Amino acid sequence: MKHYICKLCGHTWQSANPALECPMLQCRSRLVAETSGVRPPAASSSPVPFARATLFMTFNGVALAAWVAACLLGGMGEHVAAGITGLLALVCFAVAGVILLVLTHRAWRAAQPAAALGRRIPSPGKAVGFLFIPFFNLYWIFVAFPGLMTAANALRVDRRIQAVPFGAGTAVAYAVLTLVNGVLAGMVSLLPMMSMVCAAGVVAAAVLLFWVAHDVVRIINILR
Repeated sequence: MKHYICKLCGHTWQSANPALECPMLQCRSRLVAETSGVRPPAASSSPVPFARATLFMTFNGVALAAWVAACLLGGMGEHVAAGITGLLALVCFAVAGVILLVLTHRAWRAAQPAAALGRRIPSPGKAVGFLFIPFFNLYWIFVAFPGLMTAANALRVDRRIQAVPFGAGTAVAYAVLTLVNGVLAGMVSLLPMMSMVCAAGVVAAAVLLFWVAHDVVRIINILR
């Protein structure tokens, strides 16, 4: 019997046959490595990030569905129901946002060795904390997410890790769409017809955020 570990979710198992992918139904990653049978320290191999990612996906999915329902109800004149559903969407978006920030902090911690490659790398606290600075966060969002993917890709290449590149382009698209949504939200009071365009922008950003969060978790588990 040989011992294996999944580099994505941290699951360990024994098998008499060569392992080609993780047996966990939620994972199925092919980033599998043979081990000596000694489980690595919990801090580096814990599957908690994968569980948190699942929680993020759940809240973000519920928020996305509630937001679409609120827009449809509002269009049908059901303003009370639209308000309640919209409030549910905002709460779920807020919870998903907190989870994503926790994961992003951990991902930046995993990407810190990129500083040795000559890159300017913010500390994990700075990377997340600067997102709360008004106006400056319009710039920093491009550091917190696209910058994270770029640094992680540099480490992936330097360590010769055979994995799909982290989506810097997707992170840039999410950051740009977030800024566009902010502008559209400010125009709604002047041009009510922009409300549906703004709602569509929120849906698109939420979909992109699924992929960004997926790569954030991959960074934590692959670069640890």
